[in-house]
Amino acid sequence: MKRFLLFSILVSSCYLSMGQITVTFKPNATVGKDAPIMKFDNDCIATIATETPANINYETEPALYMKDWTWSSIGCSGGTLRSLLCFTQLDTIPDNAVILSATLRLYGSNADRNTSYPGAPSSFHSNTVIVQQVTSPWNESTVTWNTQPTTTTTNQFTIPQSNAEYNWNCTISNSDLVAMVQNMVSGNNYGFMLKLETEVHYRNMVFSSSDCSDSTLWPELEITYRYCNPHFSMLMADSEHPNTRTFTAFEQGGQHIWQYGSQILSNLPVFTTTFNQSLSDGFFHTVIINGDTCTDCMKLCLGDVPRKVAEINTETEDIFVPKGVVPLGDEVGQMPDRETLKAVPNPTNDKWNIIFEASKKSEGIVNVYNVKGECLYSKNIHLEQGTNEFDIDCKTWQTGVYVLKITENKNETSIRLNKQ
Repeated sequence: MKRFLLFSILVSSCYLSMGQITVTFKPNATVGKDAPIMKFDNDCIATIATETPANINYETEPALYMKDWTWSSIGCSGGTLRSLLCFTQLDTIPDNAVILSATLRLYGSNADRNTSYPGAPSSFHSNTVIVQQVTSPWNESTVTWNTQPTTTTTNQFTIPQSNAEYNWNCTISNSDLVAMVQNMVSGNNYGFMLKLETEVHYRNMVFSSSDCSDSTLWPELEITYRYCNPHFSMLMADSEHPNTRTFTAFEQGGQHIWQYGSQILSNLPVFTTTFNQSLSDGFFHTVIINGDTCTDCMKLCLGDVPRKVAEINTETEDIFVPKGVVPLGDEVGQMPDRETLKAVPNPTNDKWNIIFEASKKSEGIVNVYNVKGECLYSKNIHLEQGTNEFDIDCKTWQTGVYVLKITENKNETSIRLNKQ
């Protein structure tokens, strides 16, 4: 079935303090990945159909159904529905992130009635739903009951009985959801399976899907996470002191180690130093968040000519793979690619026109940080293969240096922005 061709609409908030960020994903029909799956008992084929629903894909349904009912009017004694839901934007969160909290919001629908509400018929029964983590891949456009993915009961949780016949909303925030999201971020993100706790007639619960025409009813996932951020900005003092530079860590908390060669330069998140000779040895910035599993570091070699960067395994502290070149003064953490990401004009007084070359169609996040590591601008964008352009208004921003970062499919590209 053809998907609705809508622009990607995601809501994202950004806050960076001691590596802590909160994002909210509310995907639409284009970005959202969800689908009900259905079977009739004994693979019954309805009188109005030519195929059993267990072989049919329902990706564009505007609702998510968890249901067990009878369909005698069309010749089938009964059937069962489950629903699959995946927030693909979780792939934009760094692998080493520690998930601090997670909230899942599902919004009711009038596409069908719930079976638990005050005054419900005695023949309607409990519609408690189980939410399980999916453990194998599935394709929204092809998944059916007969091809449904595998799940695990580990960390599963329940959605309680509904208390309204129609349009019942539900908010879930618990440690099991946090554990599931952590697994999805650190490993494979295959999403959630929603199904009735008891798949016996007559039980039903229904929520709106990302294909619903009302954007306020799309499923929503809010995540707060923390991770060690080794990136930093570097500013030259002035033309009269070309060897004096101020280094500012994006991550203001935790323990900092700034090191040139074998010399420890500072343990502060912000410091200024003067180099009395051209740089040739390694320049390290290491961040350690005490009492947390989040530890990261990066080695940067600086000089008047580009030098190789080596990545450090944070578990063994062994240097292992060269990662390209970083010119003096560029943002670190991902090699800037001048052919991939540009800002015009730069510097500017009022706005930058951002030009980004994407290797393929994907979803991305744009963040702009000041030298203190505060996120001043955050937007989720839909990237088409090839050239993508958008503007960032900075009329009200202070004069200074900022860092623009685009994250797509867990790849990061960043450049320095200058506001006059």
